[in-house]
Amino acid sequence: MNAHLDQHSDNIAALIIEPLMQGASGMRLCRHSFVQELVKTVRSHGILIIFDEVMTGFGRTGSYFAMDQLDIVPDFLCVSKGITGGFLPLSLTVTREEIYNEFLGDDLSRAFVHSHSYTANSIGCAAGIAAFDILVSEETKNAWAVINETHEKSLSEMIEKGCPIENIRVLGTISAFDLIGERSWSEMQKMRLKLLEEGLILRPLGNTLYIMPPYSTSQEALRKSYSIISKMIL
Repeated sequence: MNAHLDQHSDNIAALIIEPLMQGASGMRLCRHSFVQELVKTVRSHGILIIFDEVMTGFGRTGSYFAMDQLDIVPDFLCVSKGITGGFLPLSLTVTREEIYNEFLGDDLSRAFVHSHSYTANSIGCAAGIAAFDILVSEETKNAWAVINETHEKSLSEMIEKGCPIENIRVLGTISAFDLIGERSWSEMQKMRLKLLEEGLILRPLGNTLYIMPPYSTSQEALRKSYSIISKMIL
């Protein structure tokens, strides 16, 4: 990365990163120190930082936002999905006042155009406010802790049973692990359909299975999910 920045930094406007947990590429977990050093290095070249917290935001990593665990304020923050509890589509892009002011004025060619059909949909915003009230409740915070603890215990039990899994990672209410051995895309899709028949909706990412339960999920339901997976892969 350092070599790339030395050669190309003048042509880079910003770095986009999903902090702590990279989602669709395989639920890749990275160290806090890595993200902190990455941001420090990139900013030393005058490059802006964009945190994509569509997945990691609103409690998913065990704090309201992943950036809360990093003590980093990005130049842009992108959020969606969890902002309404997943009930209605709504997203938000937050930026620093200094950047926001650069696009103010009468010259429309400099403006950030944001007048799309569903911008600030009133029903979506109402859902967002209602979801926020639930998010900051003690009940929700307790649910994060219970889910995290259940992930840890259930994965330990899978190892004890001899389930063929490796590269286990848990972050807040997210858990992920890789199935040992080469498995084709078609094999993983067959597994997905079999899990669905058992009442469990999962989306494999290559050899990776991950569980991101709603915060309303009971401990019993989550443990049952792990039981279904264990029986399927043993």
